[in-house]
Amino acid sequence: MEATANRFKSILMDIEGTRDVGTSLNSGGPEIEIRVDKEKAALYGLNDYTIAKTIRDSVAGLKATTYRSNQEEIDVMIRSGIDSMGSKMN
Repeated sequence: MEATANRFKSILMDIEGTRDVGTSLNSGGPEIEIRVDKEKAALYGLNDYTIAKTIRDSVAGLKATTYRSNQEEIDVMIRSGIDSMGSKMN
């Protein structure tokens, strides 16, 4: 988990305009804090809600549909892997 957190941190540090990127993995719970430059985000038509939802959906996944077969239901989730996130950020 630490290697993944450090890799994600490294990806975020490479994005122009990011500052104070870090993780709190050593403090117990895995988390990452992202601080958004609201003025720059607004230039792209992005607000806090849109940014937070996009990040949450990329990590936790977004339910696209439910596949039903006989008596079984399986949620179909859309997620972004860290590898694909890194390639989109470069």
